[in-house]
Amino acid sequence: LFSSSIDNGISWSAPAALNNDAFTDVNADTNPRVATNGTLWVTVWSDGPNVSAATSPTGLDWGNPIDLGTGTEPGVAVDAGGDSVAVAENAGNIIAIHPAAAGGATNTVGPGANPDVGVDNLAANNWLAAFESGADIGVAVSAAGEVWGATVIVDSPGAAAAGPRVGFDPLTGNWFVFWASDDTNIYFSFSADSGAIWSAAAVVGGDAIFP
Repeated sequence: LFSSSIDNGISWSAPAALNNDAFTDVNADTNPRVATNGTLWVTVWSDGPNVSAATSPTGLDWGNPIDLGTGTEPGVAVDAGGDSVAVAENAGNIIAIHPAAAGGATNTVGPGANPDVGVDNLAANNWLAAFESGADIGVAVSAAGEVWGATVIVDSPGAAAAGPRVGFDPLTGNWFVFWASDDTNIYFSFSADSGAIWSAAAVVGGDAIFP
């Protein structure tokens, strides 16, 4: 389901089915994520054992669902030119799905779970994926969303880290990753060199709900 607001969040439309096959689709649709560049909206979700996607120019109405292949826990980012990359978990690995590539490229990022992805529109559209990697957070960078570099580990306090989310600051060029820890804190780390080196983890807030 989705709901939209055209008055800066003051009021919202009644919930409506985003996927136009909602009344015939027998799979459980879960874990929706959405991204936009201001002129294109892309949403992805877990559609049973697969990842599905849909696009919209306004976010108010959506096109036909697109099957992106096997995967769970998807994330998505859209660059300024309208290119998109989705990430998902598949059999213990993180995969990156680049629908605009020839043949719709799907590539392995590395071992991990529960990924997210962002894009740096300032530096040749570098893409950055973050994911759970053991007790810590793994990050990997790609120049085109297809071939990914080696995983860089961001050390997390506590015994387990979960639910990383990626952010990019276009004013400074810094990347940020936020995540929850089993010590009930939310942590973040930042990189000022396109994801090669990351700061020591710092607390954003306490009493996090650990999944």
